[in-house]
Amino acid sequence: MYQVQAILCRTFALANLGRHAGGGFDLCVTSHCQLYRPPPDGASARSIREAVEATRGMVVVYGGRPIQAVYHAHCGGRTSAAASVWGGRSEPYLVSVVDSYCRTGSRWSLAIDDGRLRDLLNRNPRTEVGRRLDGVEVTARDEAGRALTIALSGSRSHQVSGEEFRAAVVAVLGPRSMRSTRFLVRPTGASFTFEGSGSGHGVGLCQAGAMARADAGETPEAIIRYYYPGTSLALR
Repeated sequence: MYQVQAILCRTFALANLGRHAGGGFDLCVTSHCQLYRPPPDGASARSIREAVEATRGMVVVYGGRPIQAVYHAHCGGRTSAAASVWGGRSEPYLVSVVDSYCRTGSRWSLAIDDGRLRDLLNRNPRTEVGRRLDGVEVTARDEAGRALTIALSGSRSHQVSGEEFRAAVVAVLGPRSMRSTRFLVRPTGASFTFEGSGSGHGVGLCQAGAMARADAGETPEAIIRYYYPGTSLALR
């Protein structure tokens, strides 16, 4: 699994050189690019260094070019196409795949007072509802069950994407509050309860499923090709 992750991180970096050129650097250390933490000590650090050396120069390509090697923590059983999550054109390799190896528990729930939800939605112009929040309803889902569009009703009623809604929540409550857009929502008195599964945006490689595949003996190349259909490995 360390080898898989090393290949993906290297590929993402190459595909996104200059992403923060205006700031004088290529990539940031937050989840906007690739979340970076200092490497651990001990056996894990050695394993990581060995994985980097074993895959040195190896990247994932499609049509001869490094791919957008996006990944997430837990798909909940099926990944989503990039176009359904973020809109726009989807790369041919960022499609929805069934992940039978992603079987570990990933259920989560969030109960939030309607007044607090209204206030945090109002912090973002894209999700603003005004002085009153009356309802939150998922109006469309993709093939993986993730919320594509959500209808917000209140002083201002409109539709937003599932990722826009989630972004507004996690910007205030943190990334572990609403872990994915794969959720059901129901009003519970003066609050809303969200019950979901999975963690992250759901596009590309599922780390939980990939880890299970590695434990089952699949090679790094086989794992990568499953989550990014039509791709191959190359040296750069």
